[in-house]
Amino acid sequence: MAKLKAQPSEPPPPELAPENKFSDKLRAPDSFTVSFELVPGRGPRGKNVEWILDFAQQVAKNPGLIDCLSLTDNVGGNVKISPDVLGYELREMGIDAMIHFSCKDKNRNFIVSRALQLERLGIHNILCLTGDAPIEGYKGQAKPTFDVDSVVLSDMLRAMNEGLPDERTPGGRTPPTHFNIGAVVSPFKRLEAELMTQYYKLHRKVRFGAQFIVSQLGYDSRKVDELARYMRLQPDLKDVPLMGNVYILTKGVAQAMHNNFVPGCVVTKELLGRCQEWSRDKATGKRRFLEMAAQQVAMLRGLDYRGVHLGGFNLKFDDVKFVIELSRELEEDWRTFVREVAFAQENEFYYFQRDPETGLNLDAPVDRSKTGAGGLHLGFRLTDALHHLIFEPGTKTFAAVQSAAREIDKSPSLRHLVAVAEKYAKQVTNDCRECGDCSLPDLAFLCPESQCGKFLRNGPCGGTAQGQCEVHPEVPCIYVRAYERLKAVGKEEWLRDMPLITRDWALDHQSSWLNFYLGRDHQHAPTPWPKPEEEGGGAAKPKPAH
Repeated sequence: MAKLKAQPSEPPPPELAPENKFSDKLRAPDSFTVSFELVPGRGPRGKNVEWILDFAQQVAKNPGLIDCLSLTDNVGGNVKISPDVLGYELREMGIDAMIHFSCKDKNRNFIVSRALQLERLGIHNILCLTGDAPIEGYKGQAKPTFDVDSVVLSDMLRAMNEGLPDERTPGGRTPPTHFNIGAVVSPFKRLEAELMTQYYKLHRKVRFGAQFIVSQLGYDSRKVDELARYMRLQPDLKDVPLMGNVYILTKGVAQAMHNNFVPGCVVTKELLGRCQEWSRDKATGKRRFLEMAAQQVAMLRGLDYRGVHLGGFNLKFDDVKFVIELSRELEEDWRTFVREVAFAQENEFYYFQRDPETGLNLDAPVDRSKTGAGGLHLGFRLTDALHHLIFEPGTKTFAAVQSAAREIDKSPSLRHLVAVAEKYAKQVTNDCRECGDCSLPDLAFLCPESQCGKFLRNGPCGGTAQGQCEVHPEVPCIYVRAYERLKAVGKEEWLRDMPLITRDWALDHQSSWLNFYLGRDHQHAPTPWPKPEEEGGGAAKPKPAH
């Protein structure tokens, strides 16, 4: 009896120019776009999946209410079902999906592979995230990857949209993808160094590919206004669509955020007290939380945000519908809610001067020459001067050392000797991890491999709290330290203007000194996957901050 050949079950390929209603509405003038965040659970089936699909069915039955459903990616560092498969199911229901794409557990090759899969599935709305550090794993905590970060991820997806160079075919390129690339920024930071490095990284995310921005969670109307105002006044940011993040609180979620169990989300002691008070009234408590969320959405409309990214725990569709519809009714009165949702942190830094009439901001920035941490940072200044003397191209010292490096590189034994000498010298000063592709001069002589919990080379993650590292709360974030060092010499804006930095793993355990002098490290390598018009050359890169 002849065997029947199994027919593969696969989704149909998307159109060459696929329709993306979410993206189109986000960029349409005088529109306000609504997305809602869904959190996949651990199992491939069960109550969580049933809830997500039921919620999606309600969205499909109520057109014009919610424009996009957003699916998180192993949120909180926990293991969940991949959002990709659920995103495809939403697409089959006629609903635009936004996939959260984090870097914590994927190297750059797997990122490309996953992105190609999403393109094949017809899922084009991507929210680029560095991601929360893993906190669990099979038979022990999983190894964090963080091969790249959200800035590099934005650049990778941008390059894929233009077609990646195909090294197997001279002059060939992979078929272009159609990603609508989103990124996140957090204005809800207490310290100047935290806030400014978030804004600097925002510039870099947009420069390297981000096409829309979603804010992190916070409940301070003045900071909500500040972010929109900041972007509106920056030439490179003013045309980028901005969505505000509104999370419908409960007492339990508020307590978790207040305790910093949800990295980057800020609930102050005052707001926690209000949530506890509301929760004691079983009859009206839930409605109070929904009404506060509606007030926040109305403020976003009034402040000219292009949309809202809604979220909440254990919500019914009717709860979300109530918030959206009430926000429309409250839109004309949004200014009356400014002081109702103004939960500032103690001694919080604001980029703009306060407007006493509205409680929001004026267009005039504060004078940052009179703010922030001072100090001589003598060690940094001495190291910077020594680096300038030895590693600055064009000097006599540089030419002599580069000539010596060429000769040393010809001998394996001498190469090894230099690598060992560099290792022990840098272990004393920076706990060197022998990456062979050193970023010390880029980050004010602070090592991201040994001093950043996520090994980030392109700016801070959003998980810092009070200037402390998300992964190692007992130590300060290296970007807070780098900002303060650079500000002491008037060059903190280097963190905004520096080029894209990617580590080349082919150089691991080699001498970064030799790799620098011989043009093999990230400071000399061409930008990964250049735009077509840049091939064969590429734009000149800024020099490291000296």
